[in-house]
Amino acid sequence: MINPRFGLEFYLAADKFTLGKTYTSPEMLDDEAWQYQILLRTDEYYNNNPSSFINKILKRYHHFQVSRLGVALRFYIRRKVFGASLRINHFGNISMRTHEFACSCGIHHGVNIGVNNPADLKLLVPTIGSNVWIGPGAKLSGQITTASGVVFGANAAVNRDVLENSTVVGIPVRIASYRGTEGVEVAANLHKMRKFFLEHPRFEKYNT
Repeated sequence: MINPRFGLEFYLAADKFTLGKTYTSPEMLDDEAWQYQILLRTDEYYNNNPSSFINKILKRYHHFQVSRLGVALRFYIRRKVFGASLRINHFGNISMRTHEFACSCGIHHGVNIGVNNPADLKLLVPTIGSNVWIGPGAKLSGQITTASGVVFGANAAVNRDVLENSTVVGIPVRIASYRGTEGVEVAANLHKMRKFFLEHPRFEKYNT
């Protein structure tokens, strides 16, 4: 949950770091996914803090903006899904119905994470750990738990629990290796998160 204002600053800084952005703000034509992530975080912040009249207006404004950009980019991501350090690599067809991720996630286009029984959204959605990389076209569904450090290969269909630090591929899903995100050069790994906190010590209290 993004709260208080310092929490919003942490989420925005962690996302920017994971995206590999070295400049201050998104460019008009080349940073649509980064623009979306900023709106997603700001929308969640104001949704969690509707205490004043101004905040209520800002809540509606940012929700409208993130929804409009989400339609253009074909993203459907609910509030409170992603922890800090998110990297959406490309625009195009991302749908999320899940419990909140822990910190650090890299996600590609064509990913769907959702229910396997629409009669009960609260119970039958995935719970996903930290430092995970989700390849293009991967599908995760049902009341499953995937541990931290997992790589989901392109087009993997995941409907069962996944062990920590593993790489899973295929339909139906199988374990291809036990290297996980620590064994590949991706943004969403524990080493990169440690580097973020070293470079941004003022956010150390979030290093759990």
